[in-house]
Amino acid sequence: MTTIEQGGEWLALLEAEFARRSTRVAWEAGEGERARQQLFDTLQAMAQRSAALAPRYPLQIDDMSIAEKLACRYFLPEDLRPAGLGTEDQIWAEYQSMREVDEPSPG
Repeated sequence: MTTIEQGGEWLALLEAEFARRSTRVAWEAGEGERARQQLFDTLQAMAQRSAALAPRYPLQIDDMSIAEKLACRYFLPEDLRPAGLGTEDQIWAEYQSMREVDEPSPG
């Protein structure tokens, strides 16, 4: 094999490796978007279940998780939201206060 052939083979291997890594990087970059879409779909399904069950089994705000509250806030029209559901800021504040209780203080 001549030096030129070896150089061509080496270049082809580099191109193949670059394509492999580029594909992996592109896939990993899309992971965040896929995770966001999966969360969005999960919250939307939660809200739809809540709306379907609400006429027979009214939701109790005290029994709802933060995710359920956010799902209802984001995806249900006003007339289908459970009574007493807080604003988005109130729900996030409740979540932050729960996190502070769960996390031990440093020191």
